[in-house]
Amino acid sequence: ALSLNGCPALAIGPLFLPNFLEGRYPCSSLWEEEDSCLTWLDMQQPRSVIYVSFGSIAMKSEQQLEQLALGLESSGQPFLWVLRLDIIKGQAAILPEGFEERTKERALFVRWAPQSKVLSHVSVGLFLTHGGWNSTLEAMSMGVPVVGFPYSAD
Repeated sequence: ALSLNGCPALAIGPLFLPNFLEGRYPCSSLWEEEDSCLTWLDMQQPRSVIYVSFGSIAMKSEQQLEQLALGLESSGQPFLWVLRLDIIKGQAAILPEGFEERTKERALFVRWAPQSKVLSHVSVGLFLTHGGWNSTLEAMSMGVPVVGFPYSAD
């Protein structure tokens, strides 16, 4: 768009090394990744899963978490939700009463996921994220559409 308006623009890249995109890289995660979610993803239809992760720092209010849960439930789509214990400042994550039971056939909750592997999985069709730079680059590199739910300056 810039070059169409007379401004020179130069593309840079690739933003990820080929080894990273092919899954051949050392794990640099701060938390233990739950690889079992990849087996669950294998059982889902292509491009059907909503992947929800707000990174390692972003926090949500109890009301935001509740509304997000109800939105995921009413979407009717399968979802993989990285639900950190500390996502609500000062308290443990509390989901609406009966939510886990009502969504158990199409939902998986993990504390931490191997995000690049999840985003490169054929079953993932949407990424709900806080929009941090790493998450944004990974989603763009994997071609996964993003819905942003920013935290702070994201």
